[in-house]
Amino acid sequence: MDLILNIADYYILTPYVYPSTWPENGAFRQIISLLFITNLAAVMLYLMLGSVSYYFIFDHSLMKHPQFLENQVKREIKYALWSVPWISLPTVALFFAEVRGYSKLYDNIEDSPYDHSREIPPGCLDVTSGTEPMEVDVTSSSPFDVTSGCDPMIEDHMPDPYDLTSCLQL
Repeated sequence: MDLILNIADYYILTPYVYPSTWPENGAFRQIISLLFITNLAAVMLYLMLGSVSYYFIFDHSLMKHPQFLENQVKREIKYALWSVPWISLPTVALFFAEVRGYSKLYDNIEDSPYDHSREIPPGCLDVTSGTEPMEVDVTSSSPFDVTSGCDPMIEDHMPDPYDLTSCLQL
């Protein structure tokens, strides 16, 4: 969100909206800017996706049902748009903390103080993992001892920690 706030400050908010006496890194200005950006984005997202859903997915014959209220679509839009500012308040609090640097999000992976040698494990890229046939231990006395390559006592069958499908029964 800090990137969006910086772009909005540079192109719109600093030259046209806020007085020059308000610093760009002021808390009050950042909160107002985040509220405006978040509310505008939420309204645009709701109206665009709602319009697509209404015209292409919604079954308009349902509007002829006796339990369909008069002006129901208009009321639903009104109440949804009325609730956007209230919903955005906790979101803006999280965005404000992120803009102020209270998160561990970095613009570049090299800026992070952590080791990234294990950032993308090779197991995530294996599209064939989890397709092995399920193994059944027929020598076990328990009828529930069915393993699909997840027996931690046998090293050959150690599951890939990044492959959640290798432990699912088919």
